Amino acid sequence: MGCSNDKSVDVEPDTKKNPESNKENIDQNQIQKENEVKEQERKEKELKEQKDKEEKERKEKEDQERKEKELKEQKEREEKERKEREEKERIEREEKDRIEREEKERKEKEEQERKEKEEQARKEKEEQERKEKEEKERKEKEEKEKEEKDKNESTTKDEETGNEVESHNDKIPSDPGHYLAVPLGVKKNKIFVPSKSDLERFQRDGLKRHNYYRKYHKSGPMELTQKLNDYAQKYAETLAAKNTMQHSTHEQREKIYGDWTGENLYYFWTSESDVEINGAAAVDSWYDEIKDYDFVKGGSKNGGVVGHFTQLVWKGSTQLGMGVAKSSQNSVFVVANYHFGGNFNNDYLNNVFPAEESADNVKKPEPKKEAAKKEEEENNKKIDELTKDDESSGSEVKSHNSKIPSDPGHYLEVPLGVKKDKVFVPNQSDLERFQRDGLKRHNYYRKYHQSGPMVLTKVLNDYAQKYAETLAAKNTMQHSSDKDRKKLYGDWTGENLYYFWTSASGVTLNGAAAVDSWYDEIKDYDFKKGKSKGGVVGHFTQLVWKGSTQLGIGVARSSQNSVFVVANYHFGGNFNNDYLNNVFPAKA
Repeated sequence: MGCSNDKSVDVEPDTKKNPESNKENIDQNQIQKENEVKEQERKEKELKEQKDKEEKERKEKEDQERKEKELKEQKEREEKERKEREEKERIEREEKDRIEREEKERKEKEEQERKEKEEQARKEKEEQERKEKEEKERKEKEEKEKEEKDKNESTTKDEETGNEVESHNDKIPSDPGHYLAVPLGVKKNKIFVPSKSDLERFQRDGLKRHNYYRKYHKSGPMELTQKLNDYAQKYAETLAAKNTMQHSTHEQREKIYGDWTGENLYYFWTSESDVEINGAAAVDSWYDEIKDYDFVKGGSKNGGVVGHFTQLVWKGSTQLGMGVAKSSQNSVFVVANYHFGGNFNNDYLNNVFPAEESADNVKKPEPKKEAAKKEEEENNKKIDELTKDDESSGSEVKSHNSKIPSDPGHYLEVPLGVKKDKVFVPNQSDLERFQRDGLKRHNYYRKYHQSGPMVLTKVLNDYAQKYAETLAAKNTMQHSSDKDRKKLYGDWTGENLYYFWTSASGVTLNGAAAVDSWYDEIKDYDFKKGKSKGGVVGHFTQLVWKGSTQLGIGVARSSQNSVFVVANYHFGGNFNNDYLNNVFPAKA
């Protein structure tokens, strides 16, 4: 048996012998390791991505579930709100239906009540009309009987029951004609006029009164024309609708006949709702200006207004038209138009003649008894003492009441020549004199009517003067509002207005003129009944109203030569129809 010496020996590769092979092996190992690392990283990345994806899906799922939950809650909330809204709308609709039903029932009830009231008013109106018709028929019957009686006594064909109007000129006898007071009760738009038959009567009476005066002034009679009647009535209604007093323009009147047509205006306000006026009232007011007319010189003798009088008796005027209307504020306007117009080219001496006396028609004054004469002298003496502080040169003003002696006081004519904005006023001293004279003339009349004297107050003087300037600036005639006057003392303050227009440039006026105009209304006042006989009386009753103790007066002239006088009284007269306790007859 042979012996063996083989030994197992680890032999180190001989790198020196094959270096490239060794390097290759090393690179492969390195690559293998890197690949293993990359694989590990890849697996870890995939795992992470898987986890992220799962987390994302989880979150998306949760978010979806949240959104679905929120959407469900929103729908439930909206459904709840919808139901609440529908319930609210249902309740509101039911409430609205209830209100509409109640409103409908209320209107139906009101309509029913209105119809019942209208039916009641209609019945009352019919009853009133029936009574008025019966009363009218009765009056017509009485008038007819009276007319027949008057005819038998040789009176004029137009004489009917009414108020006899006395003459205002001692050279002219009292007019035997009777003038019926016509009511202004027919509503026309917003104003009131007479019925057609009453208007025709008013116009005939106005003509008759014109011709009565003209007869004694050698002027000849006028006649009514349809053109002038229509124009005068339409313009009276225009004034009433505006509730202002102003002449129509020359251009407007020239359109009637193509030449000069004259115009007289008359205005008054009354607190009475049922207003009546006869056809003579305005004519008498215009004729009263005779006292200031100088027949020798052919113009005003003291600066007083005479234009209405001269137009009334102007010989060249042969045609007449008259109209009358009442405003909703109870202001009455009378318009008279004349053709050919008077006061033309200052031709007074050839058209305006003094009244002629006649032994057959003039009432001779009875001799005064000694006692009456002595009493009058005593009265004059007392008045001298009352007014001696204001005696100066001026125009003596006669009384317009046979029971009152002539006023011995003199009333100075004051010029209205101081320009103030667009109007003209007296200077301060003349204005104060005018106000004192106005007070004096008031108290002169009030003394005989047992009313007691008034005093001037600055508050009323300032208000009256300011309002006179307002009227002159507007050149319109209308009362100030009750509301404005109430601001003076907090209660009722009365007001009288006076107006005239003149063609004269140098206008003067005394403090008695307006007062005399207001006092002239005494002829239409019934002291027993405490109301009018048919004419205007409100200015007179305010003048002598016992309860009025304070006075203010103002005067101004417009640029168109219209003069406005305002008198304000406190406490105001014509209050609560308390005439019997405040307006007393004159005592000689």
